[in-house]
Amino acid sequence: MSHDARVHGEYDAHMNLFRSAAVLALLAGPLTVSARPRVVIAYVRGDQGGALSRQLRAALCGRFECVPRTTAYTGTRPDFAKARRNGVSGIVFGAVTGKAPNRMLWLALLTTTIEPARTWTLPLRRNGLLAPRSLEPVVVEIERQLAPPRAAAPVDTGTAPPPPRAAPPAQPSAPPPAAEPPAPRRAEAAPRPAPPERALPPPARPAPERPAAGEEAPAAARRWGAVELGAHVAGRKLEYSGTVPAGSGTLQGMSVDAVASPRVRLEVFPAAWLTRGALSGLGAFGEYRRSVGFEVRSGTEKRSAELARLGAGLTWRLPPLTSWKLGLAPAVSYERVDLTVGGGGIAGLPDAHLRGVKAGLGVAVPIGSRLALLLGGGYVRWTSAGDLVKGKVPFFPSGSASAVEAEAGLSAALFGRVSAQLLGEYGSTSYSLDPDPTGTYRASGATDRSLGGRVTVRAEL
Repeated sequence: MSHDARVHGEYDAHMNLFRSAAVLALLAGPLTVSARPRVVIAYVRGDQGGALSRQLRAALCGRFECVPRTTAYTGTRPDFAKARRNGVSGIVFGAVTGKAPNRMLWLALLTTTIEPARTWTLPLRRNGLLAPRSLEPVVVEIERQLAPPRAAAPVDTGTAPPPPRAAPPAQPSAPPPAAEPPAPRRAEAAPRPAPPERALPPPARPAPERPAAGEEAPAAARRWGAVELGAHVAGRKLEYSGTVPAGSGTLQGMSVDAVASPRVRLEVFPAAWLTRGALSGLGAFGEYRRSVGFEVRSGTEKRSAELARLGAGLTWRLPPLTSWKLGLAPAVSYERVDLTVGGGGIAGLPDAHLRGVKAGLGVAVPIGSRLALLLGGGYVRWTSAGDLVKGKVPFFPSGSASAVEAEAGLSAALFGRVSAQLLGEYGSTSYSLDPDPTGTYRASGATDRSLGGRVTVRAEL
């Protein structure tokens, strides 16, 4: 084979190798594109109607892969170990703060701990949404925070195929004289790789911004107690059922238009300092109220009286449930009620000395960022019901008593962790009486009803 034919053969081989490498690189290119960071958009507290949450999702889910909240949460708390297992890079949490027209969106990015990696405070328009120009820099910054570290540029080892030679000049018609073999070409020095781009030092982390008064951060500070002070006002009425035979003693009912009582309640949650999650809501409470100067009217007689109620027991403040963020607080307590009439009492009118156990449930339903609907109810089994049943001077030798109680109202945030509450209350104690035919009084039952309400100021600690 002539020298020229050998040169042309080597050239063609190099060109075929280069074309094959280029085709493989084009085919493999789409496979090397890195996946978008995965994020969880938790929720926006105080977002009425969800329009702001939808705007936030539309902006973020176009740049990132949005995944369900359960991939990075255990119960109601972020679980960063679970997030790493599911490939979640960050959690975005928001809360609406302030009052119209100066409402703001407090936004936080959580990456590896409950301490935010970055926070923003953005003004809201009158329609409750963000201006697109204020949201775009946030999206860019989140993208920068979640971007994987850049790898150094690969070093050229010199093993890559040499660049293709220029096509040889056209041969003249006459055969040229035999050329001397070309001198062996010196291997070109491999180009020095450019120094890898030095990662910019992260900006100094600003002090975490907190929501305005009345709002909670993504991990609400532990609350170990609460104090309530206020007033309770209610009317009462005692009535009997069943036939009272002629010749027996006359049972006196009771009617009270209004009984005013100062009220105090104390709650403590020591478990909040020992654990997190649902168990941190276990605690105890005590409540007491005592009447201030009221009179009992029975028939034509009117006497001063005193009414006091004490309750103490255990409660469990559960984490918020469902998308409504319902707050539930079951409780069990010991209850004591004493109503005594002064001046030696009224003939035929029993004092009340009730002792028993109550099972109750409180429900809080948030309405926007400042209001909450409060509901509650309970059942009381009175184990002692003097003086009607087994009292010091019992009116009836045996019987039983129980009560149902209900309340409903509103709570309004004032500032910080202080709120005002206004609730209406209803209670009814039913007596089942077993009269002794030889006894003084005869009746088959009695009902003691109360209707009123309370207003309190509550401070959570």
